[in-house]
Amino acid sequence: MFRCSECGNTSQKWQGKCLQCSGWNTFEEMMETPKKKGGVVTAGKERPVFSILPSKESDAIRKIELKSAELNTVLGDGLTPGSLILLS
Repeated sequence: MFRCSECGNTSQKWQGKCLQCSGWNTFEEMMETPKKKGGVVTAGKERPVFSILPSKESDAIRKIELKSAELNTVLGDGLTPGSLILLS
């Protein structure tokens, strides 16, 4: 992200001339702070977006067994509730 040092206008890419204040060579690159992985920061608090591990309430992920043993093997011992699977 680039910001004009004259008027504060922002742009996704560097521009030689600011379209808002018409200043030349005034765009400077802004350094973004790295985001934390695994969560969304909202008002200073972090909350997880998703969790791939079993929750504290249950000890294991429950699977739905299918009639086909091969398909169960391919899917990791059956279907996982809430998952999305694309077969082609």
